[in-house]
Amino acid sequence: MQETRITTETECSKAARRSFIKKTGLALSGAFAAVSVGTAKAAPSVTANDELALRLGKLEDANAVREVYRMYESAISQGRYEDAWNLFAEKSEVCFEGGIFTGKYQGVQRLYMDNFSQGLTGKKVEMPGSAADMTAENIEAAADRKSAKAVFPYSMRVGTPMDESLQLVQMARLHGGGILHSMESGQCGVSFVKEGESWKISRMEYRSAQTVETARFTKTYPENAIGPDRLS
Repeated sequence: MQETRITTETECSKAARRSFIKKTGLALSGAFAAVSVGTAKAAPSVTANDELALRLGKLEDANAVREVYRMYESAISQGRYEDAWNLFAEKSEVCFEGGIFTGKYQGVQRLYMDNFSQGLTGKKVEMPGSAADMTAENIEAAADRKSAKAVFPYSMRVGTPMDESLQLVQMARLHGGGILHSMESGQCGVSFVKEGESWKISRMEYRSAQTVETARFTKTYPENAIGPDRLS
């Protein structure tokens, strides 16, 4: 009888241990499942935070490049051509009246310091009903936050120096004349890049909406001392 009781108790102990292990295993499985579910729920919030940060960053960049363009627009309107020129990047170009001016210290400097300054080009004018009034600005900052593209409406006075080979033009230039003035409006497409901590203009293209053909460049530099590096 004693031996039978010992055997029965041993079997009961083994059964108890098996039950304990089974219950413990289920509990651990539940715990791991809870952790897995918690992790799965947390992942979307991290992605959402990253997306929100990117959107806020791009909005900040858009406001920054808009301010650069406003500074540029104000500078040329007031005849501060050197200030406008200083807003360009080292590697930059400007497309204007059928010509492409390349390089900040080459073509772009020639356009603003020699060409625009002579003709007093760039003064902002109000032209009711023009394309500039009907075109909304549009700015798109890149996800890497190092570049941006924008379109701005513009309306300005354009001054084109007349051919100085003519004697009458030479005489007029002595008295501050010899400039053909016209009004122009349209869209200004601008590309920006970040140099260090500052936004700079890397490319600018004036797209005139005038129905009447304005004076366009026909000769390049150096044949034309204030001309573009190449024709567009």
